Order: sequence, then C-alpha cells, then structure tokens
Amino acid sequence: MNTLTIRNISDSLHKRLQKRAKTFHRSLNNEIIFALESAVLESKIEIEEMLKRSEEVRSRLNFKISLSEINEAKQFGRV
Repeated sequence: MNTLTIRNISDSLHKRLQKRAKTFHRSLNNEIIFALESAVLESKIEIEEMLKRSEEVRSRLNFKISLSEINEAKQFGRV
C-alpha cells in the first residue's frame, strides 16, 4: 500500500468528508479513498456486487421489513 498526503483542504470540504464518513460508517481515511476511487475508477457496479453490498447492509439492520411493507410505504400518501 502507498501513502498519500493531502494538504490545504478547505474547512468546508473537510467537514463534508467527515459527515459522509459518519453517515456511511467509514473512517475519514476510508471515505477519502472511496471518494478518490469513485472519481477515478470505472463507475459501473456489477449487479452481483450491488446485491452483495445491499445484503451486507441489510444484515446489519436491527429490523426486518417485508415486501408488502415496502410496497405499502411506497404507496403511502399517493392518490
């Protein structure tokens, strides 16, 4: 692994990175790596990878939700 030092980051960018890192449960370092990879690497995500990621996230949730509950929530407030 290589090391990269980034200097002169504005306060607003630093705060936004910190907020994103907290939102997605990543360290600030990992958030910066994620942002760089997203900007530089191909942005297409394979379906299998997307499903794997969503299953990982769902497995960490403290509740279960059924398909009928999802459909009901989608229809809530619609005429």
